[in-house]
Amino acid sequence: MQLIGICRCTLALALIPLLGACGGEPEVYIGNNQFCTVGTDLEQAYHQCRVPLPAEFADGDLYLFTSDLSMTVEQLLELTLVTPAAVQPIMSDIVGVSMYMGRIPVVWEQRDADEELATSATWQAQLLLGACSDPNMVWNLRLNVENIAGDRHTLIIPFQSSW
Repeated sequence: MQLIGICRCTLALALIPLLGACGGEPEVYIGNNQFCTVGTDLEQAYHQCRVPLPAEFADGDLYLFTSDLSMTVEQLLELTLVTPAAVQPIMSDIVGVSMYMGRIPVVWEQRDADEELATSATWQAQLLLGACSDPNMVWNLRLNVENIAGDRHTLIIPFQSSW
């Protein structure tokens, strides 16, 4: 009888993290490397670094660019994000997948704020990825975006760093 009580308690504790995930903004896992290097032509960018958004969330897609496609650790990296004008990034971060490396905040700054009639917006962020024992560390960029109606969407974009 006591064993059944322990099992119920363990099951309840295991479900707590799952319950915390309910009710938040939808999360979408985006497979493959979604980054292009800065200067990539638009046709290639459409096929390589386009991050689709649900039609009910926004009219258009996101595009991700990096200053270094190999995402070299302990080097200053610049990320560029192009969004539809009605979408903006909020509270983004990078977390290790291969190994726990903490949480690296990604602070986006808008670069084309003067264009009132623009159909897209450009955002930039700088960051440093830490080195670890894995020369090909896998990371997730958790990109939280918000549309003009205040709806939020989380995109999880995996990528690999090198050293």
